[in-house]
Amino acid sequence: MAHYISAVYSNTWAHESPTEHPTTDAGYTITGTITVTDGPNGTGTKIPGKVLRMSIPSSMVSIQENGKWIERDSVNEPYLLHGDGQGSYTIYIVAADKTIANVHYVVDGEPDTSATNLPRLLTFTSTNNPSTTYGMPKLPVDDTGHIAVDVDEITVKMDDSYKEFDNQNAEIALLINDTYCVAMDFDLAYQEGFKVPVVWLKEDDTNLFSFTVVSVINSVTSPIAPAKLAGEIIIMPQVDKRRTLQSRPYLERHFTYINAADLAGPVTVYLDLPKGNPDKFAAGDTIDVLVYINGYNPIDYAPKNHKLALKAKTVLAADIADTANEDVTFTFDIDPIDLTGYGPSAPKNPQPGYFYIDYTVTKKGAADADRMPTKWMGGRINTVNNL
Repeated sequence: MAHYISAVYSNTWAHESPTEHPTTDAGYTITGTITVTDGPNGTGTKIPGKVLRMSIPSSMVSIQENGKWIERDSVNEPYLLHGDGQGSYTIYIVAADKTIANVHYVVDGEPDTSATNLPRLLTFTSTNNPSTTYGMPKLPVDDTGHIAVDVDEITVKMDDSYKEFDNQNAEIALLINDTYCVAMDFDLAYQEGFKVPVVWLKEDDTNLFSFTVVSVINSVTSPIAPAKLAGEIIIMPQVDKRRTLQSRPYLERHFTYINAADLAGPVTVYLDLPKGNPDKFAAGDTIDVLVYINGYNPIDYAPKNHKLALKAKTVLAADIADTANEDVTFTFDIDPIDLTGYGPSAPKNPQPGYFYIDYTVTKKGAADADRMPTKWMGGRINTVNNL
């Protein structure tokens, strides 16, 4: 029987622990729910009684399961997870220092286990203890020191002071406003920089950027680079004269919420071309689906926004022909990693997170979209706990 491992995390980053001993306070902990099933992406039946081997090649990381901190003999040894005996495993991951850790799972004794939907890197960082040896992140600012937001994303780069980490198997993380954190291979980041969606930035306050580099020798944190914005950030669909299409996007079973439990696999968006083709789609039309996410960071409850452009689909002549007799449905998958870590606001007066799904249609050969739906889809999101 094939075994599949899937994992859902409360977030892909947290702060390093401020104390010598591990803590499970929310701001310093990544909570993971791992399942072993006989189908991919968390589908199928859970397989009970398996022991998982969890590999994290970092001496700074500690793992708690079933109320106990797990011991291991060395950094090269895996953590053994026993779970609830029914195929589910809940763990709490903390780090004593800044860490960017590769995480791998396998069923004990079955090295060919298939792992799906796992973030490659989990990060523990902060802006504490910056180094004066390395430069600030290089921001795309204008002559007045502002970042223009007339684009969907900006590129943040590093200067030559980081060259010593090139080709050293290092990892790097970019921390933005202590709310968003992106980790990647240092060599790639050094060459290409970080792509940062503008919806992650604060419109009415100073934005703060910092790097953390982790190598086999040490970890270093850059000074903070501050910058304000010039322009308006759009975090939900807007009224538009191009909104003429009747077909509206929807989720599976027309659900209007996204939960933590939904992230065991891709979250699928559906769009129907109704029978009879009343919206007059044509062969060669390109459909681009946009997802706007507005929630709160589980670490400090600061607003957390994102805008995703899903992989476009092209309408085929066969699709148009099929609408003569039936609805034709297009599907678009949202990577669960892009939905991780969106919760409600502070517990004292919690406000839910919301998401919106919109789309545009572009004629074959045209440069710009010319049609949009009269109504977009909206709902609530909480991928830190379940709604």
